[in-house]
Amino acid sequence: MTDSTDSADRRGTIIRRVTLADTDQLKTIRLRAVRQDPDAFESTLASQEGQPDEAWQAWAGASASGNDQVLFFAEKKSVVVGLAGAFRSEDNPRTMILISMWVEPAARRSGVGRALVRSVVRWAAAADADEVSLWVVEGNEAALAAYRRCGFEMTGETKPLAGRPDRIEHRMSLAIGSGRKAPLGYVEFVPMSAYEFDSYLAAAVPRQVNELIERGTSTDVASRAALETVAGLLPAGEATPAHHLCTLRVGERETPVGWIWFSRHRHGHATEVVLHDLYVFEAYRRQGFACAAMDELEEWAAAQGCSSVSVEVSRRNVAGQGLLEGLGFKQHEAIDEWSIRLSKDLSAREIPPDSSLE
Repeated sequence: MTDSTDSADRRGTIIRRVTLADTDQLKTIRLRAVRQDPDAFESTLASQEGQPDEAWQAWAGASASGNDQVLFFAEKKSVVVGLAGAFRSEDNPRTMILISMWVEPAARRSGVGRALVRSVVRWAAAADADEVSLWVVEGNEAALAAYRRCGFEMTGETKPLAGRPDRIEHRMSLAIGSGRKAPLGYVEFVPMSAYEFDSYLAAAVPRQVNELIERGTSTDVASRAALETVAGLLPAGEATPAHHLCTLRVGERETPVGWIWFSRHRHGHATEVVLHDLYVFEAYRRQGFACAAMDELEEWAAAQGCSSVSVEVSRRNVAGQGLLEGLGFKQHEAIDEWSIRLSKDLSAREIPPDSSLE
């Protein structure tokens, strides 16, 4: 299980374990990373360029198999666009230290960094680790935010950056044992099958009916209005163009934990993503899946070049408003006495260098 096979995500990114045959490519990618983002690494370009070929071969060979060290390449269309690795801590054998994280600038904001982190975390879990940790350079706020979206938290530990005592690194940690907040793999959006869509409607329409009844609408009128709204928005069901109806799935077993429905709309030169529904099954609530789904939606929207994400929320849904505001959404407009629209601007979103580590 730890000798990872190739894996691909829905954006066409392939993650594969580095082999000894990849030595030259590893050297090329590593030097490019240190050259383009020198402030993100402990190693300097001079020290890396001075490494003999035997050192690169040893690194690739030691990372090619086993449970103590790993390197992963991210590829798009057979071109390597990212690198990440990890090794087992000598001080704590149950801790893996994430290293060498970097993504080509042209491939950023497309989920490559997250896919690399996911592969490292899965490898660490299979290698009997209960924690993945990393060090991020102080001031690299974009990388800090990216790691937080992957579930890492600040530990409070700091140390001077090796060879640069004027700079500080902060340790971050992700628990991957039984105490973690969300299962490995994060939340994946998997398009609903026709059967899943029918199950979704059977649960979603009554929820909308109840909301209309709470507003004072009669049961008959509310039922008719809810059905007409769904039929108007989704004339072709789950296959309606520009609408995405997905099951939220997590972990190696792709456990279904909820549903999401969103659509994409162009307004002049801007494109907006509208979230119509996000529902986490009761057994999986308070485990971070709603936040993870919103993070994934934001990643998808940014990768598609969308400028904003918006959602209509009931004024009575205080918890939902709090969740969204905590994720950076702001009130955009009052729709009526019952609902408000919240939105988040993605145009100024920082692009992390995906390279804050040694």
